[in-house]
Amino acid sequence: MSDANSKNMYRSLEELEDSPEFKDFLNREFPTGAEDAPDGVTRRRWIQLMGASAVLAGVSGCRFDNKKITPLSFRPEDRVPGETRTFATTIEWAGNVRPLFVTSYDGRPIKADGSAIHPLTTAKTADGHNPARGVSDSVTQACVLDLYDPDRSRGCLEKVDRDFAEHARKTVQRIAPEVDWTHHKEAEGQSLAQAKAWLNDHPANYQAMTNYARLAIAAEEFEAAEEVLLQLQEMHPEDRDASGTLALLGRVYRQTGQTEKEVAVLSQLARLNDRALEVYARLASLHASTGNWDGVYEASRRFLAVQPMLPFGHEQIGLAAEQLDRPADLALSLSALLEMDPVDPAEVHYRIAKARQETGEKDIARRQVLMALEYAPRYREAQRLLLNLVQPERNGD
Repeated sequence: MSDANSKNMYRSLEELEDSPEFKDFLNREFPTGAEDAPDGVTRRRWIQLMGASAVLAGVSGCRFDNKKITPLSFRPEDRVPGETRTFATTIEWAGNVRPLFVTSYDGRPIKADGSAIHPLTTAKTADGHNPARGVSDSVTQACVLDLYDPDRSRGCLEKVDRDFAEHARKTVQRIAPEVDWTHHKEAEGQSLAQAKAWLNDHPANYQAMTNYARLAIAAEEFEAAEEVLLQLQEMHPEDRDASGTLALLGRVYRQTGQTEKEVAVLSQLARLNDRALEVYARLASLHASTGNWDGVYEASRRFLAVQPMLPFGHEQIGLAAEQLDRPADLALSLSALLEMDPVDPAEVHYRIAKARQETGEKDIARRQVLMALEYAPRYREAQRLLLNLVQPERNGD
């Protein structure tokens, strides 16, 4: 389009009139030099200053408010001394969750009941229609003893740890005065040669002697390890540590095939330590290998007293009960095994049936042998046992 045909476009009537007032307005809105940077400051420098200002403004807004944490000695506004409060919580029992309403008096739980709004603690009444809400049992009522311990420590835990360490040190010093109980951090992570040199410098130190014995056993230097451990046993004959003197001597005798000595030291450790689970398991295996079934029974019984949820103890006490002709004990141990998903439940049911037959409980025996046949219908021994259990009744008929 030619210039002759082009049209002029205006933003407003004032611009079309081009009055002096309009020109004065434009000068005030866009003054001369507004697009020019200040004298002595370049455009790049100006952008840098503005960016730094924006960053500093953002940092100043990231500060945390200063708040004070006050103990309960400063009573909250909504807390009235002497009035009870109820909290909703849960406890774990036998792997299940129990919802509770716990009543607290001045911060101390005094009563635990079932939650009145949870279906797990809702039961039907005798009429079968009106549900009883918030039901509980003896376990729920007794759990308040776990929530609040009146004998708990009232001091700093670090101080309690220091006091206990000092008490333990004095106790062992009284039991074994010839032993040096000092613990040295620099003795940790040593090689066998370093441990031997350290033992020469600290001949009566418990840490040095046991550390050298462990390293010597790992290097199969059993005679050197036995010599040091026998010396330590003479100085401290009542070492009940499950990884201490007697346990290390047991490892030496196990590696060297001295079964009688291993049984002797482990039996001594079992008398001193009532929670040495690995010791009880090892003793049960050793007694089983030598045919000492009374020893197997006793070691397995102590194993189960510590950990009744492992099959090993029930299996060993079942073997001992079979050899000692104790069918009632055998049936109890096998019944416990059934609760632990055994590999061959048919055999377990069959063995229970045999034991119950010996104790004269034929009804239970029949039920157990039938359960064995449910798992293995072609189980010949179970079939014969069932015939033996049923045949006298047929002859009587």
